[in-house]
Amino acid sequence: KEHPKRDYEVAYVKQPKPGLYSAVACFDFASLYPSIMRQFNISSDSFVEKLDQNNEELKSERRKDTSVIVTNTGAVFKNEEDSILKLVLT
Repeated sequence: KEHPKRDYEVAYVKQPKPGLYSAVACFDFASLYPSIMRQFNISSDSFVEKLDQNNEELKSERRKDTSVIVTNTGAVFKNEEDSILKLVLT
């Protein structure tokens, strides 16, 4: 079934150039709530490491360090300064 072409004022889709590329990143900000991203300082520039999700002892030990934020999934983010994404969302 063919759908008529429509223009969207807020949508932009760049035409892809076929080929293989290195150092490509994709950030899906629509799947995270902005308040959660701000609360945990979630951003690529504040990411430190990913701990083993099942190792509660390691996560508990790492949470004692006030310079980082450890999420339930084991993702660790810097807490010393606001990330770029947190500043933009704020």
